[in-house]
Amino acid sequence: MIQVLKESSQVHTSIQQLSRMALPLHVTAQKNWDHKLLVDLLEGVSKETKILDLGSGDGFTLTLLHHLGYKQIFGIDYAKPRRSRRETLRRIFRPFKFDPANLITIGDICRTHFPEESFEWMTCISVIEHGVDLAVFFEEVARLLAPGGRLLITFDYWHDFDSSQTQEIQIFDLPWKIFNENSVRKMINLASEYCLEIADSSLCMTKAAREAKGSVSSGELKTVRDNHQMTAIPSCQQATVSYSGFEYTFMAIVFEKHS
Repeated sequence: MIQVLKESSQVHTSIQQLSRMALPLHVTAQKNWDHKLLVDLLEGVSKETKILDLGSGDGFTLTLLHHLGYKQIFGIDYAKPRRSRRETLRRIFRPFKFDPANLITIGDICRTHFPEESFEWMTCISVIEHGVDLAVFFEEVARLLAPGGRLLITFDYWHDFDSSQTQEIQIFDLPWKIFNENSVRKMINLASEYCLEIADSSLCMTKAAREAKGSVSSGELKTVRDNHQMTAIPSCQQATVSYSGFEYTFMAIVFEKHS
């Protein structure tokens, strides 16, 4: 599954849908698109599923997972939010009676302490564009995922962006890269070396839509096995983010681990 945030109206729709479901909103408006996608992906998935959030940051994804009822959720990041930031976050999370910092382990997302094949789902929301070594990252993901396990990654993207333009820019004291179509294809090929293949696009449908289509039943996942160079990359339509003089959007990919 590969999706691109194509226009700002999708952000507003995601916020409205999450609000109607009484789910917590991400403080960054555009990230609610990522979170609504995650909600759809997890529809029908057991609440006992073990989920690891890589690069948890302020804990918004962990809070969402907690509110969805998942009981075995874990996070890891290179640091926990600073005290002043945590006080602000406590006010945001107070209505949900949950402090995600309690679930975040300090560590390297590419070299974790977790046992092999210990997770069925992993999330990594807007992390890999900040200096992550993708070869080491996918090797660790493959180690941690159980066979058939799935990884959702989202990241900054624009189809023809010149990535060299951000080489001197840092965000959160970390490098910054806006992926383009070429670098995404390279990433897909690299992931396949670690038995991580792109999940079928029908995975992101709601349960009702999947059953109506008839191509994927509840809990079933198919995988694209075509030549990676022929994998369709969704087109960009509208830049939904403007930061540091650059305009871009977000991409989401779901991988599944094969034996």
